[in-house]
Amino acid sequence: MEPIKKGLSHEIHEVVTKEKSASHLGSGLLDVYSTPSMIALMEKTSFLCIDQYLSREESSVGGALNIRHLRPTAIGKSVRCKSTITETTGKKVVFEVEVYEGEKCIGKGSHVRFIIDKSAFMEML
Repeated sequence: MEPIKKGLSHEIHEVVTKEKSASHLGSGLLDVYSTPSMIALMEKTSFLCIDQYLSREESSVGGALNIRHLRPTAIGKSVRCKSTITETTGKKVVFEVEVYEGEKCIGKGSHVRFIIDKSAFMEML
C-alpha cells in the first residue's frame, strides 16, 4: 500500500437517469435524483479516490456515512461528486463528500472507509 494522504481528492460526474430516481428505487414517489443514488455516488467517488494506492490484496469498504440531501435534481441533469480525504488513521480513511448540480450543492457530508485485506474480509462470511 502506498501512503494515502490528507487532501487527496477525486471527482466523478454522472447524469441523473430514471433508474436513479426515487420513484424507480422505491425511496419515494417522485421522478427526482434519489438519496440512495447520491449515496452510491459518494461511496464510489471515495472508493476510487484511494483504490489506486492499495495493493492487489487490499480494498476498502464503507464503514459510516453522515450526509444531508439538500435539494432536488431533475432527471436528465448532470451531477458532480467530489470526495476529499480529511483524515487518515491506520486503516481508517475519512472523506468530505459534496455533490453539485452546476454550482448548486445538492448534498454533502462525511464518509468513512476502512482498508481491508480482501481474503481475510471474505473469510468472515
